Amino acid sequence: MKQLITGLVIVVTMIGSFISCSEEYTTYNGPSYVMFADTLAVYPIQQSNEAFKVDLVATKITNHDRTFGVEIIGNKGNAILGRHYTLESNSVTIKAGENKGNIIVRGNYDKIENTDTLTFGLRLASIDKSVEWDLYGIETKVQMRKACPFNIDDYAGYCRLSSSFFQNGFGGIETRKIKVEIANREKNILRFIDFYDKGYDIYMQIDPTVDVLNPSIKMVGEQTIGDSRNFFTWIYGYDGMVQAQDLRGVQTMFNTCERFAIHYMTLYVNEVGIVGSFYNIIEWSDEDEE
Repeated sequence: MKQLITGLVIVVTMIGSFISCSEEYTTYNGPSYVMFADTLAVYPIQQSNEAFKVDLVATKITNHDRTFGVEIIGNKGNAILGRHYTLESNSVTIKAGENKGNIIVRGNYDKIENTDTLTFGLRLASIDKSVEWDLYGIETKVQMRKACPFNIDDYAGYCRLSSSFFQNGFGGIETRKIKVEIANREKNILRFIDFYDKGYDIYMQIDPTVDVLNPSIKMVGEQTIGDSRNFFTWIYGYDGMVQAQDLRGVQTMFNTCERFAIHYMTLYVNEVGIVGSFYNIIEWSDEDEE
């Protein structure tokens, strides 16, 4: 992330609710309409250039094939046909007995930059007005982002840590340069040496299977992150140790192309309470130790 986020603020609200459910089902019994499944969808473009599908759906099934033309909306995006993507066909068919058809799109991984967010619009052409639902229309916007392959070896070395914990005056610094080692290659677990405090390492696990555009990064359980005397100039709690765990309910960010992550954690002291919730911006570097 070469254009770094500089002012992240976290407001965490926890709401508990109880919802009673009953088994009641509603079936559609209205007119026959055709529309795109999404009016906006994001698709990853991977190194394999594997095609993706833009779905067209119908509210009713018929006993005959239904074919519709597909046209690109020229003023609805910055992606260039033939350079950034291609369509395998300019028509889409919903087969008899089915209620879904697919428009096949193939992105061009090599022509998309790491930081690009490319979009283009699609519209159904030559469609009978009787099957057009005014509520949803006959257009969709497709967004493409590059998804670089994940390799755990790319994250062994050094990283720069910026944290709202430091910005709040704890630790007496603004950023840290941290050595990172592979703790468990099979499980994609990394060891961050002296993460917040010297002598206290943190272990985090990356799961690229969750979302190729945003793999998950989380702590390996609750961990001791440091001595309160090094942060607060006094012993906080009976043993002085500050504990850390993932901040619940907040999504992390992990970018394999730019090699950065944004992780959120809650700090607390046993038998005392919560110190606070903080974000950590982790940027990996190819530089050697200073």
